[in-house]
Amino acid sequence: MANIRFYGGVDGCIGGNQIVLEDDSATLLLDFGLNYRIWSSYFEFIFSEPESIDEVIRVGLAPDNRILSSIDACILSHAHTDHWRLITILPEDTRILLGECTYRIIEGWSKRVRRKTILYRTSHLRFDTFRTGSTIRIGDIEVKPISVDHSIPGAYGFHIYTPSGLIVYTGDFRLHGRFKPRVDLFEDLEDRVSLLICEGTNIGRLVEPMSESDVYAKASSIVEECRGLVVVDIAPADLDRLNTMIEVAYRVGRRVVCSDRIIDTITDLSGDKLLKVPRIGEDVEPLEDVGDSCTRNPDKYMLITCLYSEREVRRIKPPPGSIYLLSCSEPFEEERELAFNRLSNWLCIFGVSMYHIHSSGHAYPLDIRRIVERIRPKAVAAIHTEHPDTFRYLLSDLTRVYTFRRGDELRI
Repeated sequence: MANIRFYGGVDGCIGGNQIVLEDDSATLLLDFGLNYRIWSSYFEFIFSEPESIDEVIRVGLAPDNRILSSIDACILSHAHTDHWRLITILPEDTRILLGECTYRIIEGWSKRVRRKTILYRTSHLRFDTFRTGSTIRIGDIEVKPISVDHSIPGAYGFHIYTPSGLIVYTGDFRLHGRFKPRVDLFEDLEDRVSLLICEGTNIGRLVEPMSESDVYAKASSIVEECRGLVVVDIAPADLDRLNTMIEVAYRVGRRVVCSDRIIDTITDLSGDKLLKVPRIGEDVEPLEDVGDSCTRNPDKYMLITCLYSEREVRRIKPPPGSIYLLSCSEPFEEERELAFNRLSNWLCIFGVSMYHIHSSGHAYPLDIRRIVERIRPKAVAAIHTEHPDTFRYLLSDLTRVYTFRRGDELRI
């Protein structure tokens, strides 16, 4: 019998996924992300970080050492930090299974960070990469990673075959993005799904169902009318959105300059031949190389930045008539809200008009319902949602839906 315990991505929290799957032969950890809601209640990056793994465990950010030491392998779905950031505290020589893109992003981050405390070390881990078509065997458990579309390249869901039945873990996914995987996570299922572990980020929210094509069209219509600087704020590793904005800039004859964080992402992914990665010096230019020209001729440029950073705006001082496009999710953590408020205040001082144009990186509620109608799982585990009860109501006429508190377990 397979036993599943949920330590993160539950309690009405988006992200921080930590799911322990075990049977008599092996123990797997599905994602090991950071719960930012708990983190911000006890810690602050750089200024007040945990001094030991025991502190991380004590505040509820991770299961206890007994569980961590029993892990045979940790499987990562993608490179957003709410799904991987705590692998740094795993024991020596823990096996980390992850996609090529995720490995490139984590490896690049590891090389850049100068801090060597418990939250910044990865050299003690053993990384093994996979792609769609790989088969991973750990004990009696067989895992097949399958590419999914998300707001970061190289995201995966998983078919997990156990002696007790088939589990499908979606990770984070959407059906409305640019990327169309050649293998559908929800097709070619060899058995009936015993449990679908599914994210529900957009369930219970007011959502605007936009595609990447819609983002391109709306951004183009706004940018065409701008006579000053165009500032675009995206998620740092959203390659689809970066390429969309480059296409918008090309259409209206603007050069694209990027902040350091965006350039870092491009550098990390540039070796992957399966991705459409912008070329530094041709498609995009580092802000550090052209900052003065951008200040003198703002109508010739589009500045792409991330994480609600106000530093680039303060440096360039965009003239009246400039625009700011927020092309990522609105901030939902206190620290990010403060950063966005600072940025908004500076934009107001410079007379910059602000717009929000975004296509979600997560599946829309009716898409999730259609998936469940199609594959008819015996049960659904609702995770990665602020509204677990709404998740249950959405599917109540189709199958049984489980919701969880931290530490709850489910047997199949």
